[in-house]
Amino acid sequence: MDNFDISIIDSFIDYLKNYSKILIFGYGPSRYCAEYFGFKLRLFLDKPVITTSDEYSANSLIDENTLLIIFSATGTYPSFSKLKNIVKEKNSTLFLIIEEYNPAVISDDYKIMFLTNSVQTFTDIPYKKSRIIFFIFI
Repeated sequence: MDNFDISIIDSFIDYLKNYSKILIFGYGPSRYCAEYFGFKLRLFLDKPVITTSDEYSANSLIDENTLLIIFSATGTYPSFSKLKNIVKEKNSTLFLIIEEYNPAVISDDYKIMFLTNSVQTFTDIPYKKSRIIFFIFI
């Protein structure tokens, strides 16, 4: 929590304004964070905000005006590559929100925001990691 930079919230809100549809994606515990985030966004945005954890649904929902936001503790879930390809094929935009710092997932193909500049040291298993920083961000 000490490494969370609150100024990223304002820049993220400005970024959201560029898209007419927001699709939020997450697996496992990150899915529940994504669902709660989607609920909060629907309260304040006058545009469609959809949450899913299904790649096939995401494929049918994404178009060139969609911002796909993926919530992930580490950014390393194997099937994210499928979503990255879908976004690329449909000329859309991908934004990864990752709880812990992981330079291995940095790419020029999508926007990424690390919510902290450290890793959680109590476990290496992604689904066992805390999602506390997600909720601070939300």
